[in-house]
Amino acid sequence: HLVVNQRLGAFMAEGGKVYACRFALSALYGQTEAALLPGIRPINPLDVLDVVLLHRKAGAFILNTWTL
Repeated sequence: HLVVNQRLGAFMAEGGKVYACRFALSALYGQTEAALLPGIRPINPLDVLDVVLLHRKAGAFILNTWTL
């Protein structure tokens, strides 16, 4: 109902970056990296904080969610 895939695709087409934590993807949702849309970057759980700190320092808009 929320057309999340289309919205993420449009966001990435406009230059937005989407990262997915490998731990959350497999342990919490039971999915593999093959389930991700093209363009979504799976990252190591240890890199999640690094990504947040780098983008926050750059003044980027950051949306953290467990339910995307």
